Amino acid sequence: MKIILSRKGFDSSYGGVASPVFTQDGKFLSLPIPLNSPEAERLGYDVSYNDLKLHGHNYGQLVQDLSRHKRKNQLSGEMLVRLGLDLLKDVYPKRNTAWRPLFGQLGSAQGHLKKQGIGPGDIFLFFGLYNWVRQEGGLYSYEKAEKPFHLLWGWFQVEDVIDLDEPGDKIRDWMSHHPYFYMPGVKGKALYLGAQDLVIDQKLILEGGGVGKFAEYHKGLQLSRPGSGKCTDWLVPEFLYNEDKAKLPTYHQDPGRWKKEGDGYKLRAVSIGQEFVFDSEEHPGVTDWIISLIGRGFRRP
Repeated sequence: MKIILSRKGFDSSYGGVASPVFTQDGKFLSLPIPLNSPEAERLGYDVSYNDLKLHGHNYGQLVQDLSRHKRKNQLSGEMLVRLGLDLLKDVYPKRNTAWRPLFGQLGSAQGHLKKQGIGPGDIFLFFGLYNWVRQEGGLYSYEKAEKPFHLLWGWFQVEDVIDLDEPGDKIRDWMSHHPYFYMPGVKGKALYLGAQDLVIDQKLILEGGGVGKFAEYHKGLQLSRPGSGKCTDWLVPEFLYNEDKAKLPTYHQDPGRWKKEGDGYKLRAVSIGQEFVFDSEEHPGVTDWIISLIGRGFRRP
């Protein structure tokens, strides 16, 4: 089974600000990046930030408030959103009754996944850039004393992969909301269909838990080393390391990026890149870690 550490949501380049962890209850959500595609809008794609909501928080107000200090490219709730990673049904109310979780990837990132042979049974662990956010007087703002950090926020076990260049008979009507169907000139696109149940080593681990989002913050989800102030300075469990550099997560196979610290490893994570792949069989302990994280914070899609 392959494990993919997958960077998704806002970052310093896409969106320009961090997704929120709410100070009042530790809940969080991942802000998807803007679509920025006149062609998709012309073809009828109409999902905006104002259409999305989770934990009682409207994404439109969040992106507008949290980007209000940007000198350029302040975001607004009316902007179209690239809902390419669509995990939770209640985030967007305009659903076909047959809806299921979908994840889209394209370009060089999809090429990397394809080269690594990602397919049914493999598990994505999504992470993104986060910071603590408070809401006062109806306005969202970041905690001034806090620094952004990388946080694991969800998971996705693959049931099937659909190559949109040659989809065969795998396309279903309920998938039509996905933005990739409004990008006809873009090649190298694929859709990943989420599994209904979490199954590892042919054992049912969690019924209805093939895809989900962690419910709230806890320190076991934080990848960035506490107190570092640099989000790409990670502290990870010991089992993610391997003496054979070819077995380390892709894009992190330089041993100089890894340094033993306590019961884990400091990892200087790459600042650019989306999909970091490794094999669970070469990292004993990783599946127990995943099961523990999911069991502690399961939220149904």
